[in-house]
Amino acid sequence: MLKRFKHHFQSIRDVVLFVHIFCWISFISLLLKVVSFSRLLKWLPPGRAKISRSTEVQKRLLEKVPAYTDLILRRNWWIYRPNCLKRALVIYRFFRHYGIDVQVCMGVRKNRDLDNCSTDEYLQGHAWLMVDGNPFLENIGAAETVYTPVFSFPR
Repeated sequence: MLKRFKHHFQSIRDVVLFVHIFCWISFISLLLKVVSFSRLLKWLPPGRAKISRSTEVQKRLLEKVPAYTDLILRRNWWIYRPNCLKRALVIYRFFRHYGIDVQVCMGVRKNRDLDNCSTDEYLQGHAWLMVDGNPFLENIGAAETVYTPVFSFPR
């Protein structure tokens, strides 16, 4: 199992980042179950971080943070299951920490696949990220055109 993960890491810094992301996924998963969403958002960095990084480091983080987050969530085990909200919050937290301007957006849409669905199944929600005003890790415009935005953080 370790051999499969080994090719994702080029340095000890990558391993530390991976472990840090793993811990934050665990922390956010727990918090989503025990505290209100508004309180959780207060604990995430709301403004730009004071850490200024070079463009090269930010470019590396734009690739590594989502890749490691997805690697963990794709395990689909216990609290490490794919979930757009959990994924967006973890990536948001790291990007803000490293001074990358990012916004979490959430939206809803009608579920067109179910003709006679219950109220719980009628609306579907999705969370996504916006970096520099553009959807990040989404099909260009898909999230905004398919889902009606209802919330963004920070505003």
